[in-house]
Amino acid sequence: MILTALTLPWFSRRQTLSALGWKLPWKWIFFAVVIGVCMGTLNRGGFDPRKPETIPLALFHTFSMEVFFRGYLYKTMDRCIRGFWKPIIFSSLLYALFYQTMWTTWVLPPGGKIGLFAVFTFLGVLFAFSYKKSGSLLVNWTMHICAGLQYRLLF
Repeated sequence: MILTALTLPWFSRRQTLSALGWKLPWKWIFFAVVIGVCMGTLNRGGFDPRKPETIPLALFHTFSMEVFFRGYLYKTMDRCIRGFWKPIIFSSLLYALFYQTMWTTWVLPPGGKIGLFAVFTFLGVLFAFSYKKSGSLLVNWTMHICAGLQYRLLF
């Protein structure tokens, strides 16, 4: 999947990798690590960083989510919907709706489902806003990886 994403410039009329969101704005990467680790300490689900086999799963899961939700969906909505916040909010609602399909959400009472929907909508807004301001998919991927690891298990 990463290899496919890196070959996108060839398929997209020779755009640069930077134009597709493959750049490293260091101040945003720092932001992504700090915010992601903070989210990861509160994460009850996600990936256990003590198990080495979960690291490749975390990398793949977070990469595919960011490529789809920010690299494709948000970017497409941003081109089609006018305004700064409308595409951010709409793509975030779809991100939260996707997380309603997870099996761990199915068993929750209605209040829990609504709460998770609100949490993932907020996270979607945070991720889309970060992507919009930084212009880098790597910022979101870094934040998502850090948020997906359960750091509380290490302490």
